[in-house]
Amino acid sequence: MIKSISTGRTQQGNFSPVEKQMFGAALLAEPGTSSPFSDVLSIAESGCSSSLLQQLTSVTKRFRHLKAEQYLLRQQDQFDSLFVVKKGALKSYRLTPEGEEIVTGFYMEGDVIGAGGLGNHKHFYSVVALEPSSLYEIPFAKLLQQSAMEPIVQQLMLKLLSQEMQADQSLRLIQLKQVKAAIASLILNIANRLTATQITLPMSRVDIANLLGVASETVCREFTRLQKQGLLSVNRKHIVINDLPQLQLAAGGDCY
Repeated sequence: MIKSISTGRTQQGNFSPVEKQMFGAALLAEPGTSSPFSDVLSIAESGCSSSLLQQLTSVTKRFRHLKAEQYLLRQQDQFDSLFVVKKGALKSYRLTPEGEEIVTGFYMEGDVIGAGGLGNHKHFYSVVALEPSSLYEIPFAKLLQQSAMEPIVQQLMLKLLSQEMQADQSLRLIQLKQVKAAIASLILNIANRLTATQITLPMSRVDIANLLGVASETVCREFTRLQKQGLLSVNRKHIVINDLPQLQLAAGGDCY
């Protein structure tokens, strides 16, 4: 479901006790270690010939660069490509027949966008950038063609298709929770994926409320409550996790 998200680290490779508890020494041991979501082609980095890597790279049609509030795609657009977020943050939403906007998800670095359009060859939601963003565009017909010739490309295709479904399932589970638990889960989800305990949310309280189906005032109250309990420090969109175990309990035991 954000690279303008700040890690909040004063020196690269220096991690707080909370970060070490949250992410584990193995993940944080090497300064500059890339995120598991950092490159869609990372699946082919080990044990592949240079020619195969060139083939995989050639699957990517181009990079798409979006300004904040610029659309990647709109509801009912023809499906022909998958997109992978290289940097930035985006949100998806659907319009009801009455014209009401229903937020359906948030996308960050490494997230796959567009697989939902595969069934009827049309996208069933719009996707708009929340901040300047860059994405890989992968034409699906070309991906299918190369996957028939190279098993590693087929593996890449299956990973792309399954990743969006897994992210969607995770988001649906968050939406089923009570508001406090849902907000705690959302923060943990983002922080875990960024391997950081200081983050800047790209989405507004209004967007979070829309996603959860509650009033924005309710979301604001829950952020304030989590701060008063000492679990978080909140300064507008900037969030610092102060008490990881208690935040996990507030999320219903989620550790991500």
